[in-house]
Amino acid sequence: MVLAAMAIEREQLGNALEMQAKLIEVGERTPELLYNAGLLPLLPASGAGTVPG
Repeated sequence: MVLAAMAIEREQLGNALEMQAKLIEVGERTPELLYNAGLLPLLPASGAGTVPG
């Protein structure tokens, strides 16, 4: 999950989403992972850290 967080910080949202999907596939179910996996598709490609509103 740390690698996915680093990808988000570096605005590599596609990579972060792939990593988080793999974690979910192998059974990871932390609240943070599920929350982030739900938010990532909503973020603009260049706007990591901003929530649409």
